[in-house]
Amino acid sequence: MKQSIFSMLCIFLFVLFSCSKDKEEEPVVTTFSITSSVEKYQFPANGGEINIKIIAEGASWKISNLSECSILKFTPEKGGEGESQVEISVPKNETNSERKWNVKFTLNNNVDSLVVAIEQEKVEKIYSAQTDSLVLVDIYTALNGEEWKSAGGPREASVDRRYYPWDLTKPMSTWRGVRLAEVSGSLRVMGLVLDAVSGTKGTLPESIGDLVELNNLTIDGMTQVSGSIPKSIINLTKCDTLSINKGALMEWKIPDNINNLKELKFLCLSGGITFEMEEFSKLYSLTSLEELYVNTAMLMGAMPDGIGSLSNLKVLNLNGIKNMTSLPEDLTSLSKLEEFYIAYCEKINSLPSDIGSLTNLRIFHAKGSSFTSLPESFNSLKKLEIVKMSSMQIQGNIDKLFNGMSNMVLLHLDGNQFTGTLEWLTSMKNLKELLLSGNQIGGELRIEDMLTPNIEVLMLSGNSVEGTLKGIGNLKELHTIDVSSCKLTGEIPAELGDLNLLTCFLNDNNLTGNLSDKLASIIKNIFPKPMVSGNRLSGTLLEAIIEAYGLPNNSANICPQQEGYGFINCDN
Repeated sequence: MKQSIFSMLCIFLFVLFSCSKDKEEEPVVTTFSITSSVEKYQFPANGGEINIKIIAEGASWKISNLSECSILKFTPEKGGEGESQVEISVPKNETNSERKWNVKFTLNNNVDSLVVAIEQEKVEKIYSAQTDSLVLVDIYTALNGEEWKSAGGPREASVDRRYYPWDLTKPMSTWRGVRLAEVSGSLRVMGLVLDAVSGTKGTLPESIGDLVELNNLTIDGMTQVSGSIPKSIINLTKCDTLSINKGALMEWKIPDNINNLKELKFLCLSGGITFEMEEFSKLYSLTSLEELYVNTAMLMGAMPDGIGSLSNLKVLNLNGIKNMTSLPEDLTSLSKLEEFYIAYCEKINSLPSDIGSLTNLRIFHAKGSSFTSLPESFNSLKKLEIVKMSSMQIQGNIDKLFNGMSNMVLLHLDGNQFTGTLEWLTSMKNLKELLLSGNQIGGELRIEDMLTPNIEVLMLSGNSVEGTLKGIGNLKELHTIDVSSCKLTGEIPAELGDLNLLTCFLNDNNLTGNLSDKLASIIKNIFPKPMVSGNRLSGTLLEAIIEAYGLPNNSANICPQQEGYGFINCDN
């Protein structure tokens, strides 16, 4: 019965096959009779769209496994008795990759079936310096190269080559952004930087994937280049650096087989480039990645779990994803992570409770995020060198959170609500910048045993810190000091005049005494003039101080003192 039904089927196969450059070919027509229940048709993977027409006579039919062949298009999807036909369209294989489908035609008795196997086999191309040059010409044409102009204006021989568009009459070595290196005796394109010269527009061509020796591809600032990022990028299997930045009109559907980029160590996707948050997890298959930068406001929702598979990751930069709502739970398993950035991720309102597991973390930048507390485990991050969490209204005891972080160099915690004292500073022997203004910190400031001589910036304004400025002359690298609106007492040391200060705010404390003429040199060289008003200073201003301040023009910086205090020769 089965054989007789199949003998009634006659299939007319009409194949339109085009080469990789979409050159039209004469159609290949094949006519045959079915003699078995399985037929196989093979085509090269580097061709154009394939169209197959099947004519069935004498039997109704349907395709019973449509879900398994979703990439194919069937017109129609079933047919009645008598003569009927179905057209199968196979989309162009953009990546020259192997593809297979088994299309199952079930006949009217729901028992007998015919399986048509469609296969595409990868075609090994031969690449050379010549094919590299053809790809660059293709890019030049696709991106409106004839209208490119240098940053300095129209093409001129005097323009520095770094700002000079491509001249197709000259060697590739003179083309801006093209780096060549010898491979097997010939010069191949190893690096390519495509940036925003005037006149650039169009769509990046798929042929860019034929630059198989490329190890560095940078696409930067091309805001007039539209369309999708070429799928063929996954053919750049030797590429270790891929940076796509500020492509305001570009989108990318991250391919399932992006893990073809096995050598990729650096990936940057930033600016206006768009892709869906659910596709983010595809990046987790790039297990060689050491640096990942995703900085686009277009992503929305929770970052998917699975990032722990990036076991070699050292830098994770998610700055500016303002609609990302949460971080993946397994982020803290990134044991090699050294730098973590989530600045201006406005909807991130908490950190993983075990963030302290990131024991190799050196840099943490979260300014502009929304969390208002730090997990207790934060204190386990003893290798931290740079922390930036300004203006976030974070609460917590600063002693418990930052004690023992001896590697700290830059600590920016101004504009929060930290409480506690400054005792933890005694462990920070490498500190260069300390920003604590606008918190609720009390206790005593002891400059001599709390601050390293290497400190350059000291900002404590608006806290309830007590103590004196004794020992400030030992801070030879200090150029910025703001201890205004604290509770400091004692005199302003004359040795302050030995420092090369750029900014000095000592106002609104309880400092006493007069100003030494030794301070005249720093007062004269600082603009705006040092603020010492609102203290308990008194006496007669020396002529050198009057001259340095340029009184009376800058009297507001010095003259107004607390009630009962003031300078005899200064108008309060």
